[in-house]
Amino acid sequence: MTARSLENTPAGIRDVRTVETLRTERSLTQRQTTDHATSFGHPMPPRIKCAQRRCDADDLAAIAEALLASPLVLPQGPTVP
Repeated sequence: MTARSLENTPAGIRDVRTVETLRTERSLTQRQTTDHATSFGHPMPPRIKCAQRRCDADDLAAIAEALLASPLVLPQGPTVP
């Protein structure tokens, strides 16, 4: 099996923007979001938080749970009201 790149992709950047939008709407800091994800048993590596490393499906699921959102919302991108 070949190693996969850890670099972020355009889809990953969209996910980051969605997470930031949801986090801001919920008045959560990045630290609070990380703490919530960690409390669910999924610590967030700093490179994910800084959008320097791509998120896997399990990362997105943990972040969505920490934000009380569906994991299906993240890949759709931020919505404009």
